[in-house]
Amino acid sequence: MRIPGLDFVAIDFETANRSRASICAVGVASVEDGEVVAARSWLIRPLPTVGGGQFDYWNIRVHGITPDMVADAPTFDELYPEILAVVGDRPLVAHNASFDRGCMTATCAETRLPAPANPWKCTMLTARRLLPGLPNHKLPTVARALGVRQEHHHDAGDDALVAARIHIALAALGLAAR
Repeated sequence: MRIPGLDFVAIDFETANRSRASICAVGVASVEDGEVVAARSWLIRPLPTVGGGQFDYWNIRVHGITPDMVADAPTFDELYPEILAVVGDRPLVAHNASFDRGCMTATCAETRLPAPANPWKCTMLTARRLLPGLPNHKLPTVARALGVRQEHHHDAGDDALVAARIHIALAALGLAAR
């Protein structure tokens, strides 16, 4: 369903440890006129200045990304121009945007890169406000409630795509601000 003017990029980060600057994966889904037009994800080698680039057991258990998987991956500062090219000046959408925005801000600060000034929208906060009857407002719960299919929770690419589809579904219902 086309929704003219509903343009944004959904984004999701996974981290290697408790530091929000320890990004080990990023996923993006580009939306134009309410339709997903592209989706992409990258593994990222965490910054050695953040916890020595170490992975915490809990984080590996959550997302399944191991140090071996990112050993030859680019670092955030190497990948940043490509991420910015995808994002452009469109709003950023994330489920639990305070976490994802915190990852972007912390990693940009750590690498001395300017954080994008794009506005952020949070599908979790929107769902809390507009779908109060749900047992919780985690990504899989909101996705199920809206009939959005999810393949692999905590896969950055899939989570970005699901967040995009959630935002589109809420906008189609007239519930989310464009």
